Amino acid sequence: MACGAIILAAGQSRRMGFNKLLADYQGKPLVAHVVDAVEAADLPAIVVLGHSAQEIRAALTPSRAHFVLAEDYREGMGRSIAAGINAAPRDWQAAIICLGDMPLVSPALLRKLAEKASPSAILVPVFEGRRGNPVLWGRDHFHELETLQGDEGARKKISRLDSRLASISWHDDSILRDFDTPETL
Repeated sequence: MACGAIILAAGQSRRMGFNKLLADYQGKPLVAHVVDAVEAADLPAIVVLGHSAQEIRAALTPSRAHFVLAEDYREGMGRSIAAGINAAPRDWQAAIICLGDMPLVSPALLRKLAEKASPSAILVPVFEGRRGNPVLWGRDHFHELETLQGDEGARKKISRLDSRLASISWHDDSILRDFDTPETL
C-alpha cells in the first residue's frame, strides 16, 4: 500500500525566538533529523514549507523529499497540514503527519505505522497512556484534513473521530518530545 510522510516545516517558531527547525541538534538542523528518519524508513516525503522556506529547503539538500509551499502558513498549522494533504500523490492510501520539531522520531515507528496503513485508518502512537506524534491518516479522512483552519492542527479532528481511532503502543517518550523552547532544545 502506498503510504508517505508529510513533514510540517512551515511554522514561525514564535516560542523559540528563532527558527527552531534550523537550530543545530547533534550536528545538523533539527528538521533534517525528521527527514532522515522518513527516508531511512523508505517512505516518500513531502516537506511543507512556509516561514524561512528557502533556508529550510537549502538545509535539506540533498534530500529525496518533495517540497510544497503553504502560502497561508501564517494562519496556523491547520493550513500547513491542508497544503501537505493537497500535495499528496493520488496513489497514497495514507499519510503520516510528522512534526518538523520532533527529531527523536524513529524510522522503526514510521515503518510500523506504514505497515498498518489503510485508507480508513487513523493510527496514533501511545506511550504510557499518552497520545503522541506522528499520526497516520488514511485517505478516507484526507477531506477532513484539507479543510483544517487555525493553529490546532488535527487534534480536534481526532477527538471528533475518536471511535475510528486505533493506537499503537510505543516503547519510549520520543513520540511526546518536541522542541518548542530553547530549554527543551
